[in-house]
Amino acid sequence: MHYVELVAMLVVLQYLFFIVLVGRARGITGLKAPAVSGHEGFERIYRVQMNTLELMVALLPALFVAARYWPASWVAALGAVYLIGRFLYWRAT
Repeated sequence: MHYVELVAMLVVLQYLFFIVLVGRARGITGLKAPAVSGHEGFERIYRVQMNTLELMVALLPALFVAARYWPASWVAALGAVYLIGRFLYWRAT
């Protein structure tokens, strides 16, 4: 189960990375909180962060439940696919 836990921690770290990007985008664009619209570049990175949060709420419990019933290496591999997909989504915005 160690691989599943590693993937779960990487998911959280990836989310924290997206939070930092949103903070940096706020500084660059001058958009003050709590505003979330007004600059297209900021809105894109904000959507990446929020979409990642929305998916993470379902992913993390699903990872641990799936690891109880299926081989942990398979579940970790699926989690890795999620991580790669999130980075591709971020780069595509």
